[in-house]
Amino acid sequence: MIEPGIYKEVMASFPSGVTIVTTLDPEGKLFGITASAFSALSIDPALVLFCPNYESDTYPVLRDSKKFAIHLLSADQQTEAYAFASRART
Repeated sequence: MIEPGIYKEVMASFPSGVTIVTTLDPEGKLFGITASAFSALSIDPALVLFCPNYESDTYPVLRDSKKFAIHLLSADQQTEAYAFASRART
């Protein structure tokens, strides 16, 4: 779990942008999506909001997963954003 002070600092430094949300399926296979709708929801506990496409092949894996990672992208990471933007990114 992330410390509240670090969480607040990171979220404050991310004004708007694109993120990649990744997780692993039960077999350990990587799944991920590009999420442009992302925001901080709560500091304590650390909660975020992102809006996945329910028709994405990744959505059911994210829904059923207990853990996921959010990658805050910089302006020079367009290649990564596009790579995870397709419907089936595994």
